Amino acid sequence: MRRIVGLAFVAVLASALGGRAAPPPNAPAPIDPITAAVDELLAGEIGTGSCFFGAKKSIGIWPFAEDRVPVQAKSAQRVYDEIVARLVARRPPCLDILDGTAIGAIVAHLGHTGALQKKGGNVIAALEEANRRVDLVVMPQIYGQDGKIVLTLRGVERTSGRTLASTRPVIVPEVYLVGDLADLAVTLDAAIARAAHDFAVRVADLRAIRLGGFFYQDTAAQPAAGRYLMDRLVSALTGELANPVSGRALRVLEPSAASVDPAGEPGVWEVAGRYWLRGDAVDVKIQLRRGDGATHAWAGRIRLPDLAGLALRPQNAAIGVDDPGHGPFAFRLVSPRGRTPIYRPGEELTLAARSDRDAWMWCFYVDSAGAVSTVLPNPYRRRPDDNRIVAGEVKALPDPDRDPFRFVFNADTTGEEVVRCYATSRDVRRDLPPSFFPDPIGPIVGLDAARLDLAFARLADVEVGMAEVTVSVSP
Repeated sequence: MRRIVGLAFVAVLASALGGRAAPPPNAPAPIDPITAAVDELLAGEIGTGSCFFGAKKSIGIWPFAEDRVPVQAKSAQRVYDEIVARLVARRPPCLDILDGTAIGAIVAHLGHTGALQKKGGNVIAALEEANRRVDLVVMPQIYGQDGKIVLTLRGVERTSGRTLASTRPVIVPEVYLVGDLADLAVTLDAAIARAAHDFAVRVADLRAIRLGGFFYQDTAAQPAAGRYLMDRLVSALTGELANPVSGRALRVLEPSAASVDPAGEPGVWEVAGRYWLRGDAVDVKIQLRRGDGATHAWAGRIRLPDLAGLALRPQNAAIGVDDPGHGPFAFRLVSPRGRTPIYRPGEELTLAARSDRDAWMWCFYVDSAGAVSTVLPNPYRRRPDDNRIVAGEVKALPDPDRDPFRFVFNADTTGEEVVRCYATSRDVRRDLPPSFFPDPIGPIVGLDAARLDLAFARLADVEVGMAEVTVSVSP
């Protein structure tokens, strides 16, 4: 995955306030949204708690992943640079900020050594694997909301994976996104044809594609529009590469529990896409990724009416950002079809969990209506170690030998369903509300995905990892 690192950002000019009354002569200058986010990040434990007893700490600002932001690379670079510049200017003296070049070198190292891929995209665990001793990691996030581009900052402690700060969303002023807004939307047919032709010309060894999914914004959900875009793209790629003279043909491989293997079959690329709603258009980014980390990307804009009649947004309100986890150890949860599978009514979901350290597992099922049920531990596993996972062990969920229930989707299942598991460095059952462990298994009144996250975030003296599988149920 290519990462965006760069230094360029333009301050908001006074002309952006045209039409407003002039402020009083002694009124303070308005704080721009990026500064407001940085100030909020530094106002809490990151900016104050880091400086006790003359301590000195370093902050690395993790760059945006190009395929996960709803703006072009140049706009993301401008926002990233502004975050770095504001942190440097407004940090307390005890904090050292790694600039874009320094953190970029770390990112390149993680990608080159395979540490990031090995740890399932978990930034903190990858830093541990590569022995990169950054004390704090700031992870900016840009996403689309109601046609606007929104920024939040999350600060995480490397040693524990604990989130120290998560800022409120601020709207990125349109002045920073002029290059994006100037792009003209085209028809769906034209966009798909351009993307397929671009990949066919630029990727010389393209022999097979493994379907990675087509997602709504930065989530793990694949609504009907995403599934339709993937079908159209695969058809177009197949047509571009078909050659009756040479016999060349594109093979299409189904999603799997593992990503593209660096040591696997040559010519196999994983294809994945994301789309964002921007007014009367849909921004689309598509990426081909090979097992050794090589990538090719294409971005375009499609007219919104071309997707009329297709569900564009997830139906499950609990669907949030697709987060591979940021705990200090690598904890993974997958289905036979990967972390973001598509299933149909009548099919059965089975899951496998794995951790690189001994841990206790706590797993919850969030159905398409947002109701939360505890599936591990459960009334059939009452012993204290029944939800223990040993380092390197593959643990099945449900366990066919111990759990008398199955995950089978019926004809009434629509939208997205999520299985979310947490791994903790100690048994925290007595620290969680008793209501989390009902008998019999069933929806927990008053509990939703956000409150669930909050309950684990508030645990003291424990390291926490999180992993989840999001299932998009297709008719």
